[in-house]
Amino acid sequence: TALLLLFILYINPESVIVLSIVNLGSLLLLGNSVRLIQGKLLSPFLLIAASLYVFHSGHLWLSLLNVDPASFLLSFDWYKASNIHYIIETYTGITSLLIIFMTVGVLTIKPIVPENETDITNYYVTNYFKFGFIVLYLLAFYFEAGRAINVSNSGYGDGYHYSSSIAQYIVFSVEVLLLMLLYIYRKNPKQFKFYLFLDFAKIFFVMFFVGNRGTSVINLLIILFIITNYSYLAYDQRKLKRIILSVFAFLLVALPFISATRGERSNMGITEFVNTSSPIESFLEEFGGTVYNVFLTQDYISAIGSAHGLQILGTTLSIFPGSTMLFGDIITKNVSIGSMLNIYNNRQGLGGSMIAQLYFNFGESFFLYISIAIVALVVSLISNKLMKGNMGLYKTILLLSLFSGFMTFVKSEWYDVVTEVKVCAYLIILLYTFRSQL
Repeated sequence: TALLLLFILYINPESVIVLSIVNLGSLLLLGNSVRLIQGKLLSPFLLIAASLYVFHSGHLWLSLLNVDPASFLLSFDWYKASNIHYIIETYTGITSLLIIFMTVGVLTIKPIVPENETDITNYYVTNYFKFGFIVLYLLAFYFEAGRAINVSNSGYGDGYHYSSSIAQYIVFSVEVLLLMLLYIYRKNPKQFKFYLFLDFAKIFFVMFFVGNRGTSVINLLIILFIITNYSYLAYDQRKLKRIILSVFAFLLVALPFISATRGERSNMGITEFVNTSSPIESFLEEFGGTVYNVFLTQDYISAIGSAHGLQILGTTLSIFPGSTMLFGDIITKNVSIGSMLNIYNNRQGLGGSMIAQLYFNFGESFFLYISIAIVALVVSLISNKLMKGNMGLYKTILLLSLFSGFMTFVKSEWYDVVTEVKVCAYLIILLYTFRSQL
């Protein structure tokens, strides 16, 4: 199927419609193959794959709803394209990478074979640990409130950053600890609901008052994964269907609404937004905009050249303690392609993109296709492990953090994966060292 899709893709007579159908068809056909092999729809691999497609192909799918698909794509100024040939060529490259990603998944995803669950009845948190966590949670909320105030005063592009790296590490630590607590108490309805409430409160505050939707959506999807695969709710299929449909319906309406109002003094209400906008069109137009990163990256490397993998290597060095002091400019100058593209294009607020980062590092060389295959293989291995069942507390938390990191990587940077794993590793070492007290 993948070979047939690639064949159609590269004999395509520069038709946006054919390109769009091949792109969407690759997700549906190959994604369904992954579902049939593994046996579940909400797997880490499929969640990451679907996000990759939406963020990099949303505009392409939306063009199918227009009378003139080519003119529709040409209407996006950020593509920096005056002819449809360049747009089709770029989307063809993106689609081929997505097909490779899905093909590696089809070849490496394994059926779920549940293991005997490790007895976790001895795991609980002491009052001392709970008090420390609540203090840390309130501190993280304080930093999020600071971001909300900055966004209100100066707009999203200037205000959404954390005030310091310490603030970012504290927020990341709270996110990892919440994953751990949800997992520990997954069979305890009272405690599970308590930590679920804390997680939701933080997620919705960041969504609506800071306007940073990416991390919030990722956290929501990981919570949904924990609920559907690990929690006491996993056995109630009727309730599960309602939860899943409610989450996706909320995301479909809320995310474009947040985008339309964030960083602005807008009086637009949710009713007015729904009446004046199609939620599906707004969703695809907004989130499909991540593809801008790929177009801007291609423009950048055509003028300056690719990084030959050194940008990813420099970012990876940040996993070591005291990395900035040890490696200095190697890290600070390479940590974000979004920052480089913002400076190069004299603009603000550009995020990141997994595919853009791979282009930035490898151009259109053979290593570009090798790199997307390696990413797909790692995501597949994480998915296989997490879908298998309990592997012990520390290993599960590390894998959930990796899942979170790669979900973030889709619309951000490799640096986020490294930071998430580093913070998680530090926390696991601390928790293991002081486990008798905690």
